[in-house]
Amino acid sequence: WLRQLVPHILENIQDQNSSKQRVSLSTLGKIAFGTGYVVSPYLDYPQLLHQAAEILPTTKRAPWDLRREVFRTFGILGALDPD
Repeated sequence: WLRQLVPHILENIQDQNSSKQRVSLSTLGKIAFGTGYVVSPYLDYPQLLHQAAEILPTTKRAPWDLRREVFRTFGILGALDPD
């Protein structure tokens, strides 16, 4: 079921609506935390890291809660060696 759900979450992360982005990131973090699906999302969906990180520079005028959710989700998903 994860393989069906995560692509929809990633699609909403790309949306310009900051509320959709925040809820999508929160959902991904809760799924990862609750199921132990950590680090693997980066490998299964290589665009995830880029999409989430891309939010940070574009949210300077956006609510702090969106930026915080990006950092929180990165923390839940865990570290990934970029090499």
